[in-house]
Amino acid sequence: MGHRCPAIIGVGRTRFGEHYEKAPEKMVQEAGLTALDSAGIERKNLDACYFSDYFLQITNKIGIEEGFLSELLELHVHMEKTRSFSSALLNACFAVQSGRHDLVLVGGVEKMTDRWDKIRDDLMLLEDPWSYYAGCTPEANHELMLREYVRKHKISGESLNKFYIALAQISVKNHHHAMNNEYAQFQREVSVDRVLKERSKA
Repeated sequence: MGHRCPAIIGVGRTRFGEHYEKAPEKMVQEAGLTALDSAGIERKNLDACYFSDYFLQITNKIGIEEGFLSELLELHVHMEKTRSFSSALLNACFAVQSGRHDLVLVGGVEKMTDRWDKIRDDLMLLEDPWSYYAGCTPEANHELMLREYVRKHKISGESLNKFYIALAQISVKNHHHAMNNEYAQFQREVSVDRVLKERSKA
């Protein structure tokens, strides 16, 4: 068997946002069909589907996701479920490289706010059970980890100011690129000063 190099020939996605009015399965369908259309292929051409999510079973109370997605997308092919998109993509690449499949669909979905209290609790327990029972929140945990990093590496004075500015630049960069991205949730520029001020509020 010769060397087979996997290639992404089509893509599809939904706009970033809350999407309270859309069920996750509708978002999967929308993105999946867009990907197929962009590649000029039909569902009947697919050999397999690799899908990823983490909380769909909790938010939508779905048992066997592979069967559910097979019925939803009308895909009667090999269906594989993973917990991360990188795993789904990697397994799909392996399947193509090995010659097992020629044409596969890879996708993922996550709706984090449909049952936010439940999801928040689960995330906290996964991250740090002690903090969860102490009443901490993910936002507070991130701030505490940042403070510990600053303390551990003895960052202070002008170096600390530069450190915070460097972190703020991440948001500035993301918002800048969102301006020309039709799928972005927040299509507006922000300044470093604005980001630093919002940190104190958070």
